[in-house]
Amino acid sequence: MPAMTRAATATAPQTPARAVAAWVVVARAIECAALFAGVPLLIFFRILSLKWMMLVLGLFGIAVLVFLLLDPTFDHRSMWRMRASVREMRRALPVMIAGLILMLLGTIAHDEFGWGNHTLLLGMPRNNTGLYMAIMLLYPLFSVYPQELIYRAFFFHRYAVLFRTPGLMIAASALAFGWAHLIFENVLAVALSAVGGALFAWTYHRSRALSACWLEHSIYGDWLFTVGLGWYFFTGSV
Repeated sequence: MPAMTRAATATAPQTPARAVAAWVVVARAIECAALFAGVPLLIFFRILSLKWMMLVLGLFGIAVLVFLLLDPTFDHRSMWRMRASVREMRRALPVMIAGLILMLLGTIAHDEFGWGNHTLLLGMPRNNTGLYMAIMLLYPLFSVYPQELIYRAFFFHRYAVLFRTPGLMIAASALAFGWAHLIFENVLAVALSAVGGALFAWTYHRSRALSACWLEHSIYGDWLFTVGLGWYFFTGSV
């Protein structure tokens, strides 16, 4: 198979090979709305306590992992693909550097112009070093990985019958990811998460490598907490 054909095959959206019954599409749409729109609303309105957010995320992540591993129609190579991950990180590096710089400048502007009621820049590393180090080490494993399992691997596979083009799938994944951060009760968390979700979804679409978007998400997330914008993504701020 020519290299161009192999590449196209590797990055093609995982759409069903045959027509899907209308009731399946309707059922998936209801399921998608309940999980990705309904659950964040339950937490936002405190029907589910925010204190249980990490437990819900962890249990959902485990359930999704088991589902994907047992599903014979899921390409299990998507769970790793190291070469594709390295290739995508090289591609994403210029955008990532620009994004990290913008996050730093945004934090400085936040403090300089008094956009918030507290100073953010390097707040957690300076004021709570122990918590900061714990987040740097544990956040990628216990928060980022379940999120990428759910919003990229599972979402792309399960709802391919709903969002049949790459653009629609990337947009849906990004919007669902942004909406999930409604629980932090601020516009910045939702907006930044939607932008980040688009970047991670694009990476997953191109590479079909969960490790690529996990690494990308981890770098952005750890930097977010380092510069200070993590305040808007921290349950203690709600």
